[in-house]
Amino acid sequence: MGAAGVFQLMPRLARHYGLQVNGRIDERYDVLKNAKVAAEYLSDLYKQVAREMRVDSEDVQNWNSDVWKLVLALYNGGYAGLFLKWAGQNKQSVNYNTYLQFRERGLQNYLDARLKGGKKEYIVKPGESLFKIAQNYSGVTVSQIMKENNLSNDKIKPGQKLIIRAGADYRN
Repeated sequence: MGAAGVFQLMPRLARHYGLQVNGRIDERYDVLKNAKVAAEYLSDLYKQVAREMRVDSEDVQNWNSDVWKLVLALYNGGYAGLFLKWAGQNKQSVNYNTYLQFRERGLQNYLDARLKGGKKEYIVKPGESLFKIAQNYSGVTVSQIMKENNLSNDKIKPGQKLIIRAGADYRN
């Protein structure tokens, strides 16, 4: 069961906000209930993003702000949620430009994965660390690079070849 209703609510989200979605009743098709849930969800997303960006969450009048751009991207799902998680894990600033860069890198990694069987060779440059390399790939962590390359520690040297599995789902 996918998105439904005027504001295309997913079943789990609709149930979270109190709508009935089951085999007999689907309140996502009630326009007023659907609109109310969409408004509540957007408000909650705004507060979440504002908190991450350290912006006053009462500033809801500024529709052109980076906060609202990220909120609308989050409402639609996909990369924005991954971006917030990645930014938190990598201690990156949360703003719309950083999000766009993250999305562009993610798209490039996806294309690399499709064209090269999911692996990309990376040659370590002077002064780089595994942490810095991982930051260049959305969704890739130091431990994933270590695992993929059978590294027992995080020591690397210039010229060393590493395999980066772009877009892979790493699970222990």
